Amino acid sequence: MLFLSQFTGKFEQEHFDAIWYLLNNQSLEAENYFQYNFVFEGDEQIVDYLGKFETLQNDFDEICKRISIPHQQLPHENRTQHPDYRDLYCSETKDLVQSKFRKDIELLGYSF
Repeated sequence: MLFLSQFTGKFEQEHFDAIWYLLNNQSLEAENYFQYNFVFEGDEQIVDYLGKFETLQNDFDEICKRISIPHQQLPHENRTQHPDYRDLYCSETKDLVQSKFRKDIELLGYSF
């Protein structure tokens, strides 16, 4: 989601309120808003492997194995403590995100 890049630092409830506003007031018809367009054609996955930030080290380990390079530990800098993002959505924002990004959520295996 391109508009998320404008938020830096600690996520607070007001950030999610701003996301709700943007989702309601910004056209999401452009193809680059939806992640599935980068990894699927129709329902067919067009990449060899799909790693996720949430499991970055494990997925990187798998990629190293697949391309036959030595395992490397990725650094984790600027670590922060924050609540699970799902806890910051109000029910209205959660419903809006689930509606607008339903295909991303389903095809990429995410859930609320």
